[in-house]
Amino acid sequence: MSDSEFFNWFNDQKTINENNCWIWNHGKNSSGYGCVSFHKRMTLVHRISFELKTGKKPEDEKDIRHICPVAPNTLCYNPLHLIEGTRKDNMEDMVLYGRSQTGEKNYHSKLTDYDVTSIRAQKGMFLLREFAEMYGVDQALISMILNNKIWKHINALK
Repeated sequence: MSDSEFFNWFNDQKTINENNCWIWNHGKNSSGYGCVSFHKRMTLVHRISFELKTGKKPEDEKDIRHICPVAPNTLCYNPLHLIEGTRKDNMEDMVLYGRSQTGEKNYHSKLTDYDVTSIRAQKGMFLLREFAEMYGVDQALISMILNNKIWKHINALK
């Protein structure tokens, strides 16, 4: 398939939602972003769409950010909803829209939001070692939770 045939096909592979997002109707990666084989390489569809819009390939060290009207949609490839930005910009977007893997959303986490709330609510009632044994974690982790160095998005019960 030639590039022009590919681009014609590519532009027809969408469903348009109420926010005018172009929703990709085919494959997606494990992070939920639309992807397609382009020039024998798996490529994110929003990067292809950005390239078509601007006429330039996005810089490798740059991210293409979703700025959809209501909330970023990882399957959207409407070029009007895409801008180039830094990795830091993109990470800030993820936090702003609740898509970051913080707290119990992180699959490595041994604690839940409720555990952290309970630990902070019981500050001073147990030694770090006792907390660590109760929750099956390291004392350093308990210390960082109690000193609000981590799990900052969770507030202690008042």
